[in-house]
Amino acid sequence: GLPRREVMARYGITSASCVGAWSKLYREGGAEALRPRQRGRPRDPGPAPGARTRERELEEQNRRLRAEVAYLKKLHALMAGRRATGRSPR
Repeated sequence: GLPRREVMARYGITSASCVGAWSKLYREGGAEALRPRQRGRPRDPGPAPGARTRERELEEQNRRLRAEVAYLKKLHALMAGRRATGRSPR
């Protein structure tokens, strides 16, 4: 309810445009409109605990495929060894 010049003198504000902008914000949104807001983009909370990321899924798939290849290599080696000794595969 005070004039701009009195508010400027009382609080040591050198710019009348700041006081005008603040009073407009206060009229439109009340005291809540004058509170400082967070700047920038909101932080990414990251994956939820226990959630599987794409990287983790690919690591698991890679481990499973490596085990499958190792199994098949052993199977082929066993079959080749049986053929070489003349034993029939079971």
